[in-house]
Amino acid sequence: MSEETKMVLQMLSDGKISADQAANLLQALSAASPKIEAQMIMPNNLDDLREKTRRARQQAKDASRAAREEMHEVKQATREAMREAKERLKEEKEALRERLRGIRESHQEELETRVEQLEGELENSLAVLEKDDNDDEDEQAFQHTVIRKSSYALGKLGSVLGGLWGLGHTYSWEDTKKGQFKGADVYKIAIHGVNGRITVEPTDSEEWELAATKSLTAGSEAEAKRLAEDMYSLEENTRSLVVHAKKVFGQSRTVHFHLRLPAGLKYDLELRSTNGSVQVGSINVSALRAATTNGKVVVESDAREMELTSINGRVELRGYAAKLHCRTVNGRIAVDCSAPQPGVMDLTTVNGGIMVRITQAPALGVRFIGSTVSGGVSSELKDQQVLTDERRAVGRKLSVQTRGEQKQWLSITARSVHGPINLSQL
Repeated sequence: MSEETKMVLQMLSDGKISADQAANLLQALSAASPKIEAQMIMPNNLDDLREKTRRARQQAKDASRAAREEMHEVKQATREAMREAKERLKEEKEALRERLRGIRESHQEELETRVEQLEGELENSLAVLEKDDNDDEDEQAFQHTVIRKSSYALGKLGSVLGGLWGLGHTYSWEDTKKGQFKGADVYKIAIHGVNGRITVEPTDSEEWELAATKSLTAGSEAEAKRLAEDMYSLEENTRSLVVHAKKVFGQSRTVHFHLRLPAGLKYDLELRSTNGSVQVGSINVSALRAATTNGKVVVESDAREMELTSINGRVELRGYAAKLHCRTVNGRIAVDCSAPQPGVMDLTTVNGGIMVRITQAPALGVRFIGSTVSGGVSSELKDQQVLTDERRAVGRKLSVQTRGEQKQWLSITARSVHGPINLSQL
């Protein structure tokens, strides 16, 4: 085959000329060079090139369709995450309005009551001063009483105004409550916090212990303790424990919950916070639901099922769950699993990377699908085979699985809009 013929065929393969144009050029070359067996080469080569061109076009269409489908999935995941973020922000906005309304109403009532008390104290003091008494010692005693009562009343009014306008000192102290569980296979624990972190850890004691650290600003310590009496509520019995932080206080008041649970029991945990982190130690957990806004979620435990969610914060798991769902907005996801079992991991983030590290077991197969719009996707499993590796103009999708015919599988699906995804070994 001459160089001219190769050039014409290459131009046809590159799509620079059509099949008819290539045929005309090859016929012209054949007429000019009789030694070239154009009549034998041209028909077969043209058929092959037409078939290759058709296949290339079909592959391009398939890739474009797959890219559109992937973009659609990513957009749907992004819309869902943003919808959840908007719903949570809406809830927080309404809660903030309620808190401000409650602060206004409670302080106004309190201020009016204290002012009335102050007026009463001052009127009594004036009445004492106007009393006609010629005894100098009695007069001095009356004046001393007036000064004492007036100072007390003014001090109380100062506490109210200081709490209202953010003046005064910040006071902190800790309340501790204890109890004991019995009579159940799984004990239900629920903590709903506002403006504070939630920490749950194991203890060797047979009793559970809840430490609530309160902090607020007031004119005096006594006033601070009085205002903090209703910062949270606690409902407990031998099978469950429910803690609710009140949503009526503002940013100047916080309460952090630290719960220690007996290590020998099994629990169903529901932990939710706003403006605070959620951290769970090595607890025997059946199911765990942990969520926060403006904070991180960190778990060091295994469970049958876990749902970990954060808005404006990262999610970290050092453990395993047969059904694991992790979602973040503006935060990364990190999972370290040293003893994986058959199950499903579903990991989704917007504006954050995803890193999964596992210890591979010979009898457990691993399937991994990672997709991102902006960022790389990689897998470093031992003895893996690549099923699909799509590198598109926008985004990338990688699908791999370990070789062999395992009966049990761990399926990992990771999606990120803006961030890298990596699967590796511990």
